[in-house]
Amino acid sequence: YRDAELYRRAIVDESVPVFGWDIGLGDMFGRAVMTHYLGLIKYTDAAPEMREVMLHDTSEDMKSFAIEGMGRLNASKYVFDLIYFMKLSRGHLRRDCADTLGRIGNKKALVPLREMYEDAVHTIHMADLAGEEWESYQSEWSAVIEYVAAMLRIGGALAQQTLQEALDDSNVHVFEAAKRARIKGAFR
Repeated sequence: YRDAELYRRAIVDESVPVFGWDIGLGDMFGRAVMTHYLGLIKYTDAAPEMREVMLHDTSEDMKSFAIEGMGRLNASKYVFDLIYFMKLSRGHLRRDCADTLGRIGNKKALVPLREMYEDAVHTIHMADLAGEEWESYQSEWSAVIEYVAAMLRIGGALAQQTLQEALDDSNVHVFEAAKRARIKGAFR
């Protein structure tokens, strides 16, 4: 805990390297490690800085660590920022936001997660109809897992309805994603 306040200030300073090995200091130094540490010890005073990193840092790695840290801190004050960033971003950052929203468990995230799920399923269906290779929409498949799992962690009728729709989907990839999401969603 004694370094927590120093770490909190350092994670927003982009002159500090993301990873220590970038400057020959090994893996126990860098903003990424500091952010991870602050989340592990649940240093809630760092939530505003993590939000700042998520929204404005130039490093995708740092954004990812900050999003994960916000989930560990249960930063429910920033649910709308996470939803905004989830809609704005792509790929793993979008999935990280979904996972964090599921960890936080705020019901206000259900409808946006459902909308993201619908978009991902639509993309899978369109790619499948066009005869595209599996690799071209694998990211969307991973997203379906995260969206449904996050919804299940939050709970409620919409989450159960979404899971059932995915399990009943005629596309094998959506069905398989739903099975994985059901398992992942059972764990917080």
